[in-house]
Amino acid sequence: MPYECHAWPGRGNFFIANQVLNQLTQKEPTLYVINWTWIDRFEFVDQDYTDGRWETLRPGRNNHPHGDFYYRNLHSELSDKLHSLQMIKLVTMELLAAQQPFIMCYMDNLIFDQRWHTTPAMLKQQEFVKPLMLHWSMPDYEPDVMNWAVWAAQHGHPITTSNHLLESGHELVFRQVLNRLQRGKITTASEFAVHKVKTA
Repeated sequence: MPYECHAWPGRGNFFIANQVLNQLTQKEPTLYVINWTWIDRFEFVDQDYTDGRWETLRPGRNNHPHGDFYYRNLHSELSDKLHSLQMIKLVTMELLAAQQPFIMCYMDNLIFDQRWHTTPAMLKQQEFVKPLMLHWSMPDYEPDVMNWAVWAAQHGHPITTSNHLLESGHELVFRQVLNRLQRGKITTASEFAVHKVKTA
């Protein structure tokens, strides 16, 4: 199976969702391996650029003048959770409609946190999405602690100071996904989701 990497460092979940939806328009048989990122990243079209450039705001390392205002006045964890969960569910339904197999995992445990900033609607979205996620935890770690960037680093592949995989790490994860599929250790999320949707 040929490997293609469409990951961009520092982008958010809206960008990831848009990448997948763009790829789906090509209607090519594909195994989608999606790693949802930190939920507090915010993306928008920057009107200062004529090419419709997307910008990503990130807490702690703002690369745009709007970052400080956004995180002081507009940002909320509840909104982050709901927005990310809704995008993941949309992408899931579109992948199912296109009959494309997919595997998903995530970087940010906050997306499934239920200790604070919750609503019944958010809990319902978590209930739908969480069983579709592949966990990269290893025996020496608590479940859900290790993400695939840490896992790749432990297997000798460098990551950046901001915890981003380089190309070799992305390919390593892809090969590991194929290896787990071939050995029957995992199944695609699409197989589980079809059954879930039919029986819901």
